[in-house]
Amino acid sequence: MLAILTLLAAPEGPFRRNPWLWFAVAGGGALLLLLITLARIARGDHVEPPDPGPDGTTP
Repeated sequence: MLAILTLLAAPEGPFRRNPWLWFAVAGGGALLLLLITLARIARGDHVEPPDPGPDGTTP
């Protein structure tokens, strides 16, 4: 994280010379979040068990 912030703050850093790197970094971050979300869905982490009804059984 510190290395990325250092690159962003550098006056002659790669992000100043090549603005397309912003799209690459943003696209990589979005792809990573998508893969994490799909992995959680595949494992079932997003599903919460239903609350038991008044008689103690689940619907």
